Amino acid sequence: MAQRACGLAGFSPRRVAEASDFSVILELVAAGAGVALIPQLTVATIPEHVRLHPLKAPIFRHDFVVTRSPAQPDRGVQRLTQSLRESARTVLAEQTDVRKTTEPHEGHALIC
Repeated sequence: MAQRACGLAGFSPRRVAEASDFSVILELVAAGAGVALIPQLTVATIPEHVRLHPLKAPIFRHDFVVTRSPAQPDRGVQRLTQSLRESARTVLAEQTDVRKTTEPHEGHALIC
């Protein structure tokens, strides 16, 4: 997503570090290692001195749950998909309460 967002903005990013854990990425931003593109649903806590900024032109990704059509409804799959829906709604609702710092020299992370 970072490559895509930067490409749409007309430049290619210079990678300084790479991690698959978004909390690690945010800590790298807090340490001054650079900026990051962070999916909105992954932000649980924000380190001190990090400020989140929404993209002017958001980039979206869609996640899907794909299952076979069983002869009888699978209650486990139904519970799982319902839990995923509810979790996404909860996290999105909490995003309006995300703490933003205004300290000087703060790191910046973009949310999408």
